[in-house]
Amino acid sequence: DQRGGGDPDNKFTRNPVRIFVKMENMNPGGTGKDRAARSMILASERSGDLPPPLSRYCNHQLIRGNRGYGDDKTNTTNNNTDTVNCTRNGDGEISPSLDFSNVDPSIHQAILIALHATKTHGIVIEGTSGSTGISLASLASPRGHGVIVVLPDDQSTQKSAFLKKLGCGVVVVKNCSISNPGHYVNVAKRVWELIEVERHYDAYYQKHVLRE
Repeated sequence: DQRGGGDPDNKFTRNPVRIFVKMENMNPGGTGKDRAARSMILASERSGDLPPPLSRYCNHQLIRGNRGYGDDKTNTTNNNTDTVNCTRNGDGEISPSLDFSNVDPSIHQAILIALHATKTHGIVIEGTSGSTGISLASLASPRGHGVIVVLPDDQSTQKSAFLKKLGCGVVVVKNCSISNPGHYVNVAKRVWELIEVERHYDAYYQKHVLRE
């Protein structure tokens, strides 16, 4: 992530004109979106919206932040589930026996993946139709944060597959107008509400992730 935004400027001279080319393809993700993603992640960590990143010297240490799961201000709710069996299938997806019948199954699956992936108690949620999600995932995941990306269904399957390989929870929704609640940006907001506003997964996280 230290390389993001550090791409070189190349100068081409042909008298009397000098042309400067910004080599954004030299960013780790290959696009200029890495610069924006890096700025957003660092700003969120500084403000406390994301917990501090993992130390390079303690690969699996859980570090508490100002907000997010596991800090002293977290409010949990009792979902009356004493046992939850959570295993990974052959594709690496988490298969829980817990029934969240009021949550869309693809959203539920993505949230569980992010909850089990985060090492900092922080999760980045992005609704994207472009490469911003990949940039955020490639920078946030190594820093220990979980990532959930919501994509419209007109994006390539390769993009979704790559995000999954980065350890993201991925939700694919029908492409529609921004005024539709099912638009990928609105679904990403709904995911955030389930986790941060309604605290729908607090009890699950405290009981079945922190104790792993």
